[in-house]
Amino acid sequence: MRLRTKLTVLLALLVGALSWAALFFPLSPFYSRNDPSSVPLGPWLTPLSEGKGLLRVEGPERPLGVVGGAGGAWALDQGRKTDLGTEYEVRFSGSDCENLQLLDGDKQLEVAGAALCSVPRRMVFLADYQNGGEFSAGKLEAVLAFGPDLFLFGGDAVRYPADRRDWHDYVSTLGPLLSRVPLLAAAGNHDFRPLQPISDELCNWYLGGACQGPQVYERGPLSVLLLPWGLPLDELLSQVEALRGPLKILVLHQAPLSDGFHGSAYDERLPPLLAGKVQLVLSGHNHGYERFFVGGVHFVTVSSLAAERYRQLPGLTRGQVKADCCADGIFLEVLGGTLQVQARNLDSGAQVDDFTIDF
Repeated sequence: MRLRTKLTVLLALLVGALSWAALFFPLSPFYSRNDPSSVPLGPWLTPLSEGKGLLRVEGPERPLGVVGGAGGAWALDQGRKTDLGTEYEVRFSGSDCENLQLLDGDKQLEVAGAALCSVPRRMVFLADYQNGGEFSAGKLEAVLAFGPDLFLFGGDAVRYPADRRDWHDYVSTLGPLLSRVPLLAAAGNHDFRPLQPISDELCNWYLGGACQGPQVYERGPLSVLLLPWGLPLDELLSQVEALRGPLKILVLHQAPLSDGFHGSAYDERLPPLLAGKVQLVLSGHNHGYERFFVGGVHFVTVSSLAAERYRQLPGLTRGQVKADCCADGIFLEVLGGTLQVQARNLDSGAQVDDFTIDF
């Protein structure tokens, strides 16, 4: 009788364990679905330093070449094949900034490289794609119509970071933007997980090294610091202190100030420490639009690009200027010594918020 009882208990535990495994299997460090079978994607470009970038093409090795006479100042190194695709280091030198034209077999490709060879004048900030249902083709059209020189992404490209099909969905959906505008990203909590080594690899590939650590982009008056999720506060501040240039923008996934669903990052210790060090902080994570103005710093949280929206309530204190459910595109334009910032609803085209920063 005791043996039967023990077997019954063991069987119940086994069934329970299998049930939990089935529920949380996508979070397992060993989870990785089969590679997508569609055509290779890309190329997309990530700035590395002034005049240098990394060009990536998903899929099997694809020898690319620079089309003769295209700018005359672009150089493309020999492709390095990886398990995820082929990558090339791209270099630009010279004074005339023209798009990078590539030859892929019998096809000619064009990749905008303005952020490598000139000071970007227009930038777009988006966040929280997460393979959600809020995306529409009209959103992409609105972004492309703005003509950005640089694409800033605030993290959470996917829902399950170890699932390559989620990443493939992100890249294929935003492909028309990624192939025309260089990408700089701040990794979010959904882009990698500590117990999933493969998720770091996928995040770094598709988000241009966003999971490796802080990234700094500096051209002309512009300094942009992009920080991955979970960076300790003291390390964050040391990165901020090192920024140069009169116009300083900080990009991190969770907002330092928010009345949204997830609340504020770093227990609201960060905002007073940023006063006088940056002018603008761009974030996502809370799936709704907010803007705070505290200590001379604008803290902007963009609504989700495709993930489920969270309800945003007007704040009562702490300098909240605006709250809105659906302002999912932030458009930034440098005009002389002024940065113009507009928050728009990408579906309706409505302008939800706008302000300027003098530098």
